[in-house]
Amino acid sequence: MSFFEKLDLEKKLNICTGSFFEKSNGFPSRDGLVEILTNQIKFKNVKNFNDRHSLFEVSQSFVDSVIGTKQSLYRRIQGIYEYKKDNNNYLDTLIEAGLVGAVINTNYDSSIEENINVKKITPYDKESFTDGKIRLYKVLGDLNNYENCAITEQDFRRLKVLPFYEVFWESIRYELKLRSTIFLGVDFDDSDFFKIFDFILSKNCEDIKPIYMITSNSILNPKVMEFFNKHNIKVLASTEHEFFKELKNYTKNENINLSRLFPEMYSELMNEKKFQW
Repeated sequence: MSFFEKLDLEKKLNICTGSFFEKSNGFPSRDGLVEILTNQIKFKNVKNFNDRHSLFEVSQSFVDSVIGTKQSLYRRIQGIYEYKKDNNNYLDTLIEAGLVGAVINTNYDSSIEENINVKKITPYDKESFTDGKIRLYKVLGDLNNYENCAITEQDFRRLKVLPFYEVFWESIRYELKLRSTIFLGVDFDDSDFFKIFDFILSKNCEDIKPIYMITSNSILNPKVMEFFNKHNIKVLASTEHEFFKELKNYTKNENINLSRLFPEMYSELMNEKKFQW
C-alpha cells in the first residue's frame, strides 16, 4: 500500500518545514545560523554552551554577556537573509497541487509568504482571519519586525508563558487535530525545533491526527528517539525526492514537476544517459 493511501488526503496535510527547505532556498538552517554567529562573534567570558546547536542558547549568551544587545543580534541575523533568494518551489508545488492545509515554520525565511493563496500568521498578530487561505504559522515571528521576532531563549520562554500568545498555539494544535502532519527535512541536530514542538505537543493534543517524520538519515541521538516515542511520531525512511515522487504517482498531479524540484539530480541523470553507449 502506498504511503499516501494511508492518509486522509481529502483533508489535505500539515507540512512542518525543516532544513531541507532552507537549503533548497539558499537560506541557512538554524544550526547554520549558530555556526555563522559563533564564527563572527568572539565570545569572551561566556559560559560554555550546554547545547552548541541551539540558536536560542547562543543568542541568549550573546545578549547576557553584554557582547551586544538583542537589537544588534537581530540586525546580524536579518543581514544574513537580506540578499538571499525568496522562493520555494517545493512548498509552492504542494500548495498549487491543493495538498496543504497549513504550513508550520520554525525558521526565519520568508518562503511562500507572497503566495496569494497563503496567509502568514505569527504569535504577535492580534487577528488571524485567513479568508479560506492556507495558514502559514511563523512560530518565531517576522524577521522584518524587530519587536515581533523571537531569537533568544528568553523570547521563546515569553511566547510559551504569556496568555496573549495562547490563541496562536491553540490554533496550531487545532490544525494538528484536523489533518495528518508531515515533518519534512528536519535537521536532527536542531534542538530548538524539538523544543518548540515538544511544547506544542505536550498540551491539549490527546486527539491529534497521525504525525510522520520523513527522513533518510539514521537517528543516532537518543533524545530525538525519545521525542518521537513520547509523541507517537512515525518515522518513515524516505528521501525528499522519494516523497515527492510518490506524492505525484498517487495524486497524478502534473504540478509536481520532479525535474524542476530536483534539477541537480535530473541533470546528473541526463548526463549519464548522454554518455551511455
